[in-house]
Amino acid sequence: MDMDGRREEILAYLQEEGYCVEKGEDRDLFFGKGENSYRLVLDEECEVFYAILYLHVLDIRTPEERDRYTRAAVEASTMIKAAKVIIDEGSVIFTVEQFASSAEEFCAIFPYSLTALRSLVDAFAGQALGSSSLEN
Repeated sequence: MDMDGRREEILAYLQEEGYCVEKGEDRDLFFGKGENSYRLVLDEECEVFYAILYLHVLDIRTPEERDRYTRAAVEASTMIKAAKVIIDEGSVIFTVEQFASSAEEFCAIFPYSLTALRSLVDAFAGQALGSSSLEN
């Protein structure tokens, strides 16, 4: 199956699961439920690779805050080994990267990928902010 067919099957799956889905200009899919929005990156060069990202904007005002968030990112990424936290200019990017050889395989492991991503968000929030989640 070509990349466009794979993307269409994944889009249909996400819609069946109750997500609002939009196509990006660069083959990415943006999807969400409620206040939580995610980005699905499908790699054109490696058709079995994908990444799911959750972006959270933080107002990092001081070097101390940057240090606290960086430590929290390292701790959370260490705790949740299947996903990682990236801090980039005031944004925190939570990502889980997986390999799936088909749209069917993607659909089978998607719930586990999203669970890992949500666990990562919770772990980061617990470390950085002392709360249980950044998600709504």
